[in-house]
Amino acid sequence: MANPSSNSTPVMFLASDHWSPRFENTFFTVKMEAFELQTSHPAGNEPLGVAQGKGTFPAYYYKIDVCCGHSKHSVLRRFSQFVWLVSKVQPDKPPDAPQLPPGTWICQSQNAAFARNRLEQLREFLQTFLQRPEVASHPVVAAFLELDKFAG
Repeated sequence: MANPSSNSTPVMFLASDHWSPRFENTFFTVKMEAFELQTSHPAGNEPLGVAQGKGTFPAYYYKIDVCCGHSKHSVLRRFSQFVWLVSKVQPDKPPDAPQLPPGTWICQSQNAAFARNRLEQLREFLQTFLQRPEVASHPVVAAFLELDKFAG
């Protein structure tokens, strides 16, 4: 394969178990292995406009490690930002589209066990979601994962 231009962002997703740093910069992968309880918007977390998420705190943020070539960065996203992502990328929700885990209710307890379970569900969702060809190269996905950090 030819090397991509130095100012392009990665557009092809590979599941983490099929990905290697030796792949060109057109490929990226994600890993989700951690979450954090935040009392305000995390410092250094790039806002996504309306995707900044709900303003209620404390809130669980899920850490997404994004890898491309030998580079890696992390983004913190809360559940409402995943909902925003899906609404922008697949507003018509095709019947075969991967489903987000269910939302929460006002009386539902959100503790570390809840966040750990949701992390597992979001990890599975994101891996399946990004494997769809029309999704991985979508500009909203690039913004959500801050893929522009790999350009240049």
